[in-house]
Order: sequence, then C-alpha cells, then structure tokens
Amino acid sequence: MSGMFDIVLTKKQEEIISTFFEDNSVRWILSVGGKGSAKTTASVYILLNLFFNPEYKGSKILIARESLRDLKNTLVREFKSHLTKLGIPEDKAYTHHEGLQLFRSLLTDTEIYYLSLSSRNDQYRSVLSYEFNVVIIDELDRISEEAFDEVSQRMRLKHKFNKGLLNLNPVPETHWVYKKFVANNFPQTKIIRSSTYDNYLIKKVNAKAFSLKATEYVSPQGNIYYVINNTRYEIIGKDGDYYIVKEFNVSHPFLVEMEHKHYSFRRVMLEGQWGSVNVDDGIYTPYFTERHIATDIITPKDLMLYYRLYGGFDFGVRRPAFVLIAEDEWGRYIVIDEILGENISSIQFVETIRRRLREKWKLDIQDVEIYGDIAGSFREQSDGLSIIQKIREQYGINIKTQKVKVMDSLFKIKTLLEKDIANIPALRVHQDCPMMLAGMLGEFKMDEQGKPIKDNYYEHIHDAFRYGMMGALKNNFNSNFKVYVPEY
Repeated sequence: MSGMFDIVLTKKQEEIISTFFEDNSVRWILSVGGKGSAKTTASVYILLNLFFNPEYKGSKILIARESLRDLKNTLVREFKSHLTKLGIPEDKAYTHHEGLQLFRSLLTDTEIYYLSLSSRNDQYRSVLSYEFNVVIIDELDRISEEAFDEVSQRMRLKHKFNKGLLNLNPVPETHWVYKKFVANNFPQTKIIRSSTYDNYLIKKVNAKAFSLKATEYVSPQGNIYYVINNTRYEIIGKDGDYYIVKEFNVSHPFLVEMEHKHYSFRRVMLEGQWGSVNVDDGIYTPYFTERHIATDIITPKDLMLYYRLYGGFDFGVRRPAFVLIAEDEWGRYIVIDEILGENISSIQFVETIRRRLREKWKLDIQDVEIYGDIAGSFREQSDGLSIIQKIREQYGINIKTQKVKVMDSLFKIKTLLEKDIANIPALRVHQDCPMMLAGMLGEFKMDEQGKPIKDNYYEHIHDAFRYGMMGALKNNFNSNFKVYVPEY
C-alpha cells in the first residue's frame, strides 16, 4: 500500500490506512497509542493519498490540533517534507498559502486546512465557516468535547468519501474521549490501539554478521533484545543462515529510558493501555508496582475452601460501588472483583451484587462479610429508616458499618502495600479489576488538604475499597485464620 509514496509502513499503520480508505462502515477511526507509536506517519500517508489521488478530487480536509504551533511543527512539517522528498514542485502541483493556513492541490483541487482547536484561541470558531468531508485531529485528548462536536458537525460536505481520523495518547475512564467513544460506543467508530513496541519493521538479516555486531540487552521486564548502532532488534525466527527480526523504529536509548520508568507511566505511555500518568499525585502510586497485580487463577471452589471474604459497599447516590476482597491463610489480601453502579439506588444495587456473586463466584451474598460507611446507618427523614435497615428488611443481609477515618485507612493500606508476607505482597489487586488498578496507579488522588479527591467516578470504588479493607483489618492486622480442608 505504501509503494505509491515510497513510505514503509508498520502493520498497525497499514491497519489504520486500510480501515480509513476501505471500510465504508467506519466514519471515525480512533487511533490510540503510546509515545513513539508512529500515529503521525499514517496521517501523513493518508494526506498524501487524498491530496493527489483523483479518486478523492475536490475533497475539503481539516487537520487540527490544540496548538497551531505544534501542528505546524509536526503534521504540517512532515507533510511538506514528504512533498519535497517526493520531488513534487510547489506552484506546479500544489500551492501553500501560509496566511490562509491552506494547501491546495492543482491536480485534484483538494484543499487541506490546518487550524487550532484550542478553547483559548477563537480561531477554532472559524471552523464554523467551512464544510469538510475529511477531518484529522492530532492529540484529540487535549481539545474540549465542545470543539470536537463543532468539528464533527462540519464534517458534512457532500462527497463520495467521508472519514475522520482521531489520534491520541491513552486517557482514563473519566476523560470525555473515553466516555464518548468507548463507554457510550460512539456510532460508526473503530478503535485501533497500538503501543510503542508496535512501531517496527520485519527484516531478514544474515545471522553470522548480526551476531558479530549486535550487543544483547535484557530489559527490566526480562525481554531479550539486540542492539546495533542504537537500533533495537528482536529475533522472532530463523530461516537457514538468516534471522527474522523486528527492527524498532524508535531509538534504543529512548526505549531504555521508558522501560525504567514507573509502571504507571509505562503501561500508558509505552504499552498504550487506557489510563493517565499520575505518578506524583496518586495516593498509592509510589507503593504500587507490577508485583501488586495479582494474576492468580482463583476459582469459586478456591474461595469457599481457602479464603475469607470481605466486601466493601459505598452507598453512592448515583454510583454505588462494591469491591470483593479475599484474605488467604497467610493474612494476605487480594481485591478480586469490583462493581460500579450507574443511576441506580443502593437498595437496587444489592441485587446487582447478589447476581454477580452468584454467577461469577458461585457465592451467596451471606458468604461475604460486608462493610459500609457509618452514614448508611443514619435514619432518612422520609420514612425514618436507614439504608442498612432497608437492605436488611428486603434482602436479609446485615451490612456492618463503622466510622472509617480517612487518614487512618490510607496509612494502613499504604503499610500493606509496603509489606511482604512469605515473599508475596500483603495486598494485591487482581488484573481483572481495571478500575481498582487504574485507581492504584494514579486515579486515586489527594487534594491540597490531603483528602481523597471527589471525582464522582473513582472515588466510589476507592471508598468501597477502604470500607472493606478497614473491616478486614478491624480486629487484627494480618491475622491468620483456620483453613477448612475438604475431606476425601
């Protein structure tokens, strides 16, 4: 596909480009990737094809970013650089009007406008003066939802080709991009995710010559690579006297630097996972590492025989939350499940919890010792009953409450994260609990007064977690308990 413009593309770039030009069911491509995942190169190829291919003649294209200066220094500069490399003469094949921020192809009459979409810059209002059939936005996560909505409403030019490409780094679940495109399944959208490690080319090299030149490098994560002149290679196969290798397009020193950063940074900016980088202001981030992510296979039978179970319940008005915590025979804890309600009362949420415990864990809710905030025992003015009383009357469930001091609970949780029991962290979060993991890796934050930030999303899971942990730790810190072994 890249032969037309002599640009060598990676597999991920090929996927983005083929989806852009060939998949008629897709209107928006959300290209999500870490640093150095080469999203811009795919955008440049797309622009070149649209600009000179007669099939797309008469197109009106918008390329945009929050900062006009950054846009000129990245996408615009690379686009113009490729025009020069390809020997395409200005004023004969195309014109560039810097004042109008416009490229016009003299061969296809296609126009490319480049504009800022910053809410601090009224320039993005000029978008309302145009109609487009193609939109490419770089760093979508840095512009406002309002600006995107205005642009999307202008992508209505009558043309046989209509498509949008949205490039961004990963964002957390609280970001408007995640809510709009992922949580709410924005229509006619395909999400293509990539990591820095996806930015490579497959090559065939002489095994003997390669071995003589290459220096072995083992990453902190235990992966084996080879380095020649600051270029990283990974051997993926052998064909006779030749190695089949991945040649990474990002410099080896850059990758080394990234691989030595905290896991909360790497997982987002290197691996391209959803989330944000909050190493400095996360409550638990300095203490939470890969070792604290549990990958154990825990079966319902295991829970009944070898674990004591605790639940944490946050009686949220709009978003009640529940976490399930398992304590093993050594007094180590694993958060193994999480539920966040949406526009549901705490009373109704109990049925959601019961169903999850029954279907996923083969548990009855009475098998779990559940703790909640003491506020749940306060009587309501409307009927004189507390939430705890209503749940007890309707479901026969006794939720224990206690006054949980914020600083006390944070201190004890941090202490658990710093403690090992039999060479395993005393507190872990299972990999199947994405909200808890994201919270531990930065989304559980503190304000300037040292109190957990109320963000109306992660706060509910965090509070449920604190209530459950403080209930588990109520009597003894890491107390052992008897394990019931089945008879055979």
